[in-house]
Amino acid sequence: SIQYFNGSDLVVAKLSPDGTALMASTFIGGTGNDGLNISISTRYNYGDDFRGEIIVDGSGNSYIASTTASTDFPIVSGFQPTFGGGTTDACTFKLNSNLSALVWSSYLGGSGDDAGYAVQFDLGYDVYVCGGTTSLDFPTTPGVLNPTIQGGVDGYVTHISNGGSTLIAATYIGTASYDQSYFVQLDTNNNVYLLGQSEGTYSIIPDSVIGVIYSNPGGNQFIH
Repeated sequence: SIQYFNGSDLVVAKLSPDGTALMASTFIGGTGNDGLNISISTRYNYGDDFRGEIIVDGSGNSYIASTTASTDFPIVSGFQPTFGGGTTDACTFKLNSNLSALVWSSYLGGSGDDAGYAVQFDLGYDVYVCGGTTSLDFPTTPGVLNPTIQGGVDGYVTHISNGGSTLIAATYIGTASYDQSYFVQLDTNNNVYLLGQSEGTYSIIPDSVIGVIYSNPGGNQFIH
């Protein structure tokens, strides 16, 4: 087993184009462990101890998805202002281009263990985060694919407004067995693509036009 101690923070740093100068750098976090996936439930394969993601828009703003155990993580205009419970919550936030201001930030999770692995933004700068959860009360929304948990550990994907204040859509992703969502991407129509892992029998959905789709029976990875 691994022993963790309080005191870890996330660090976001901006380097010059040639890598010779540190242009800006900041800590982000609370009094617990931040940036560490310390849950024994979600710390598995690609969902390892240090998994998370940062992307940057055309104006230099940074978008981050990660994991926190801090009940006092700095929240600005977030749709979930309080820690959900369990060992960890996912967290997501946006920093301005010189890392001097937290534009918005939010917890993302329920009363179980939650972790955040990947983040993307769409053409309107809405944000999409995916990860893994054991929470029976993860914040899903009406009309989604899986509004309730499918197994002991599920993946998830969420759609968050560009100001961070509204959870537009969120769904569990998975089977009755162990599942996590590790990567999220979007196409030019804002359709959402996920890559993850499943130990269950993941649904294979034929293409609506040609009626068939590639699959590897018994495989443990999925693209959705």
